Amino acid sequence: MLENDIVEYELEITADCNAECPLCARTKANMPLRGNTSMSLDNIKRVFSTRESCEGKKFKLCGVYGDPIVHPDCLEICEYLTVNGGYVDVSTNGGINDEEWWTRLGKIKGTTVSFAVDGFETTNHIYRVNVNWKILERNMRAFTSAGGKGRWVFIPFTHNEDDFEKARDLAKELGLSFIKRTSGRNELGKGQVHKPRKAEAVILNTSKKLPHDDLTELKELILYKDINKVEEAVPTIKCKHYDEPHAFIGPDMTLWPCCFLYNESQRIYSQVAGTNDREFNNLTKFSIDEVLQTDFYKNLKSRWYASHPEHLQRCIRTCSFKGVYQNKMEVIDS
Repeated sequence: MLENDIVEYELEITADCNAECPLCARTKANMPLRGNTSMSLDNIKRVFSTRESCEGKKFKLCGVYGDPIVHPDCLEICEYLTVNGGYVDVSTNGGINDEEWWTRLGKIKGTTVSFAVDGFETTNHIYRVNVNWKILERNMRAFTSAGGKGRWVFIPFTHNEDDFEKARDLAKELGLSFIKRTSGRNELGKGQVHKPRKAEAVILNTSKKLPHDDLTELKELILYKDINKVEEAVPTIKCKHYDEPHAFIGPDMTLWPCCFLYNESQRIYSQVAGTNDREFNNLTKFSIDEVLQTDFYKNLKSRWYASHPEHLQRCIRTCSFKGVYQNKMEVIDS
């Protein structure tokens, strides 16, 4: 695979955030909300230095650890990528910055926003800890009033399922499409008790009215750790890197096949990368094409098998059974 083959990039432009969501990797790692690693605008301009490197490609500003709207240059990043022919989707909790900021974002052509809002006035903050509803609603209205397009992405839990229709109605009023999102992370995390730093303890349970995916096969695979079952599951893998094709760039400017392997590398780097060399995929030192030609990328598929000495367990856990663990987006209103 070469750079020209990639049609979508996930850019985690910062690991900083304003929220403390219970199932977030940053919360679990007890990382601070601010003062973490961020991409610089100059580095983004250097990696995507030509119109050809941006044109027609989708750039999802996402967050394994952070929220892109916390980055002080988020607007400038959106402007640079879209002026050069790219399409940007900003995934955010929507809970910070002022009306002028959101008005400006709403006017950037080629940019959409995915608002991660899991409830309504009295429930959203239970999962989106630290997000103030009045500020969030003000920001969504400023964005859409300026002509901004986007979607409301709702994760159903027991505590917010009765607000589903209220959220749907407000999304319609704002001109946002409405999406029900489920994922293995939220299903496997049910019953988990979380005590945020500045909020009451939360017991997370997935909604019975708005159920998540059936993870029975995946749970059995993880539980028994049967090598033969893992080998049988390999053909069922739905790989974002190969299928879309897709790549992820972390806030430290490292290039990974997906956010899942980036996340895993932060815990057990050498097992994931197959090397202790932390520079092999550093885009401040190498081009995208140079990184894509390394042994890590060339041998990726072979490492899906449990019989491989450097087996990537995360690929099985997250992407087997047609990606049952991954986020599923069901369009309720378009």
